[in-house]
Parts: sequence; C-alpha cells; structure tokens
Amino acid sequence: MQVKKGVMESINYDRFSSSDTENLHHNPKLVPLKGRQNRVAYVLYGLLILLLLILVMVTGIKFSQLSQGIEEIKIYLTAASSHSSPFPAKSPQHGEVDLGPQFVEVQGDCHSDWLYFEKHCYYLSTEKTNWHSAEQRCIEQQGHLFVPNSMMEMEYMSMVAVEKHMYWIGLVEYGHEGNWTLVDGTDFKSTPKFWDHGQPDDWHVRVNGEDCGQLHPDIQIGLRRWNDADCTLNYYYICEANV
Repeated sequence: MQVKKGVMESINYDRFSSSDTENLHHNPKLVPLKGRQNRVAYVLYGLLILLLLILVMVTGIKFSQLSQGIEEIKIYLTAASSHSSPFPAKSPQHGEVDLGPQFVEVQGDCHSDWLYFEKHCYYLSTEKTNWHSAEQRCIEQQGHLFVPNSMMEMEYMSMVAVEKHMYWIGLVEYGHEGNWTLVDGTDFKSTPKFWDHGQPDDWHVRVNGEDCGQLHPDIQIGLRRWNDADCTLNYYYICEANV
C-alpha cells in the first residue's frame, strides 16, 4: 500500500516530538556548583584566619605574663644573693619574727639576735618600755632608736616588724611644738616623711602631750606609718646601729 508523502512526514514528526519530550522530563538541566563551592571555601578560609588571630593574641598575652614572672624571679634572686647567708628554717617562737629567706640574721659586727640590712644592724625588742628607756637601752648597745632615712629602709622595717606591735623609733619633739628631731642627728627637714593620715596631731587629751614617734601597727599599701604618742607609754622598740 502506498502512503502519501505528507502523511509520513506527519508520523515522523509526531514520533520524534514525543521522544524529545520524554528526554526533557527524564534529564533535567544540571545547575553549576562551582560558585557555591567557592563561597564555602571563602567562609572556611575566613574562619581559619580568625582562629589564627585569636591564637596569636592568646599567645602574646601568655608570653607577656611569662616575661613578667621571669623578671620578678630575677629581682627576687638578686635581692637574695646580695646577702651572705639566709635564715635557718625554723618555726618562730614567742616574740620572734619569721623573716623569710631574704634577710640575714647576723653579719659583720651585729650583735646576737640583731638583723643586718644595708650596712646597718637592727634589733626588734620583745619587751615594752617607755621612749626614753628604749633610747637608753639602744645606746647601751652602741646604737640608737631606729631612724628611717629612706623609703627602702622603711619598706624593710615594715616587712620584718611584728604586724600588731607598735614600736618606738628615733623621732622626738624637743622644745616648741613641731620641732621634730631625729636622734642620729640627721636633718629632719631633708628626710622623707612617713606620717600616718592626720598625724602628728599632738593629742591634747594626754597630760604629757604626744612628743615621741612610733610606728603604727596598721600597714597601708605595704608600708608602716609614723604616729606621735605619749613618751611615757610602754611600747616595743627598734634599735639601730652601724656595722
């Protein structure tokens, strides 16, 4: 049977059109992933940089703290090595002071039970007496009541003195009010002052006034302060002598 040419072309067109439609349904168009992968890579790269920055900051802080600790150790070792021998390790008895390893108990011409610091000997009493008696006892030991001539000396005495004790020192008011004198002859005007807040106040409630200097038991910012007190009262005392 002979089929007309137009009919054949119509059949072929329908066949190919149906096949193409099926291919479009079964093979959808793929979306490129390259752009998405790049964005993920950038995010991960940014997080890595952030972590590295945090690590650098933390390391810098730790290094600074370590350097400070090393410097403090150097200062301690330098101070400790400036003396010939440390105190023997023992528990302090009644009236004694646990001074630690950075101080020397006896050196050069210091008497027994005296402390050595910067070419001076110091004695912290374990008994109380009035100011004039304390000065006389120090003189009998070829010394005088403690005269704080520098910040370093005051810092040292603040460390070794018993915390709750009040001590007579070589500071006295002679003659008219305000005429303070140091017993070793040092010019009082040229000496650093370490008066406590509101002192000297020459408290007039006391019959004898307050003409003698003492170290307050309270420690402020790690440093003891001066106070004027009635010379007839009984306190501990500190003697000082040159080596």
